[in-house]
Amino acid sequence: MRDDGSAYPATHWQTQRQEQSPVAFVRNTPVTATATFQVAPADGAGTVYVKAEGRGGEHSLSFPPQKIAVTGAAVEASLTSQQAVPNHVDVFDPLTITWLYGMNEEGPWYEAGASDHQVYVTLDTPITTPKPGVPLSSHPVYHSLIHLGCHSALPVMAGDPEATTPQQVFDRIWAQFAKKQIETVDGTQLTYYQTGVLGPTMTAGLLQHRDGTCGAWVTLFLDILRIQSLTYEQPIKYVYTETVTHSGFFVKEWPVIRQGASIYQLYPYMNIIPDDDEIEASSLKEGFTFFPHYFPHQWKYHELNDAIGLEGQGNNNPYSIFELHQVVFIDGKYYDPSYGNVYESLSDMSDTIVGAFYKMKDSATFNETGANFDLNEDGLYETIQLTRRFLLIDPKDVDTSKLTVPEGGTHEY
Repeated sequence: MRDDGSAYPATHWQTQRQEQSPVAFVRNTPVTATATFQVAPADGAGTVYVKAEGRGGEHSLSFPPQKIAVTGAAVEASLTSQQAVPNHVDVFDPLTITWLYGMNEEGPWYEAGASDHQVYVTLDTPITTPKPGVPLSSHPVYHSLIHLGCHSALPVMAGDPEATTPQQVFDRIWAQFAKKQIETVDGTQLTYYQTGVLGPTMTAGLLQHRDGTCGAWVTLFLDILRIQSLTYEQPIKYVYTETVTHSGFFVKEWPVIRQGASIYQLYPYMNIIPDDDEIEASSLKEGFTFFPHYFPHQWKYHELNDAIGLEGQGNNNPYSIFELHQVVFIDGKYYDPSYGNVYESLSDMSDTIVGAFYKMKDSATFNETGANFDLNEDGLYETIQLTRRFLLIDPKDVDTSKLTVPEGGTHEY
């Protein structure tokens, strides 16, 4: 189906139709093609033989002749190729089928036209039925999922082997995520937290709105693998901070630009979130939500400032303050589709992405003198108690907290 969830026409190709429908086959299987031909004159009767020759790249398909009775204005022929599609993941864009007819099985043969098809060859049958407990009615085969999976699995360099094993397909699909070059079938690059607000959290929303959260990127990765018949047990991990001391973490980089407002030993730095009516929400597209916690790095006062750090998918400086982060756990490694990283452990993940930990508080003490900042704008510099949202910040280099997947943080998909 299309990325917007609508169905392509059931007929894959039709003369003069502007949009043709893509088609997919499992590797090493023959192709059955059914074609309808117009007969002139319309009241013709008798028999005709129909055959076809297919060509995609260096691969050829021959469809043996079939005898068809002509009884009206149209005849239908259903032909099956003598050869199978390749025994590896492939893409033919196009696979051209030339249709021929003759009065007898030996010919001569006359061209009846040609049809061009966008054809994908998958490793195995796509898995569309959700596992027990997954709150989905199905896993749709969106066009971009099969497009990304099959194109990613193609050999990159001359001499590279064709993808015939699950590991080869997995490795090549992940390599595309690691390059941060994930594009839809129409060539639009997908992005991670481009808007700075909470966007789509699942594959469907990411494909439709072209931007999404870590949850959307995790399900996109798993859905591309699922199209190639690759699934894994409880692959989704929700990663939090290890102790209750912290509420979440900053993803790199957040350099210190000043200090002095905090009176808390564990939290030497402080950033203050504006009140809701002070936050300038970016213009939101349909499918995006503005939550106060997901403010786009706007501050009433701040001692750590957002700087370009860890690059995300299609975005060199995505939103980077989180209570949790979703990753995919397969064969002992943590795959992070949002950033294109692989971590050997949660400690490795912390070292790679975390710039600082924070504790969110609804009230805190603010040292105006130490900060040299008149927060309440009363003309005085003093220590004041304020009721608003504070981020008390613990720099990572002096912190013993690590990341963890708590009980209940592992999910099936």
